[in-house]
Amino acid sequence: MRIRDRSKCRSYSATYRAKNLAKVRAANRRYAATCKDKRRITKLMMRYGLRPDQYDAMAKAQSYLCAICNKSLKLYVDHHKASGVVRGLLCRDCNLGLGYFKESPDALSCAAKYLAERHEMPLHEAQTRKREPNQLAFWSGEPVKE
Repeated sequence: MRIRDRSKCRSYSATYRAKNLAKVRAANRRYAATCKDKRRITKLMMRYGLRPDQYDAMAKAQSYLCAICNKSLKLYVDHHKASGVVRGLLCRDCNLGLGYFKESPDALSCAAKYLAERHEMPLHEAQTRKREPNQLAFWSGEPVKE
């Protein structure tokens, strides 16, 4: 049994791609166009253990809207990162927002409280103060004229 040197295979592959870039890109576009559904099915099963009919049933149950903001956008699967349990379907912004808050209900409630308290708050004096011309020159990189 012959064992191939994988580093040679990788270097040949990289060289071939560099020489035949247009051909490789055209083949990738053809594959992507013909296998879009297959890729979706594989992704749902591998990442979340969902069949497409289960995903479609979840989307229909949510009226094809994000479970948080109720906007009609592309829906992404929201799952608990530690256990992998699927919780629902969210838009990209809501799904990323949960991730940024580390899925912590405490952090999210603190953020909601912060926004509620400061919703109608006036701007700070520093934000409304007019800049002096010499300050503008400093920030633009020009020499300050005195």
